[in-house]
Amino acid sequence: MHMTKTSSYLMGKGPGAEPGVDVHRNSAYLNYGHIRQNCVIELTDYSSVRSSFGRMTNQEFINYLGSPKASERDPWVKVRWINVGGISWDVVRALALKYGKPDLHPLSHVPG
Repeated sequence: MHMTKTSSYLMGKGPGAEPGVDVHRNSAYLNYGHIRQNCVIELTDYSSVRSSFGRMTNQEFINYLGSPKASERDPWVKVRWINVGGISWDVVRALALKYGKPDLHPLSHVPG
């Protein structure tokens, strides 16, 4: 069976293909690095007895995720909810590196 460039390209992108973007590849930066926006990132930790809320900028959030001590959850935390208001490659990449599969919730959406 002869395959054209288009059909071989679509083979990896069609139904059943692995979703998402490999943020470790330079091609991901080339395709998405231009997407920049000042986001409002809200971080909520909660359990049945307590909750904690925080708001960060892009750079604050990236620094936070990059620090293992800072981003460590307290023992009382059962759920960490991160809401990103906006879309920016630096934030998406930092999230993917920190919480990439299998830790990222299946309903989370990273453009790809």
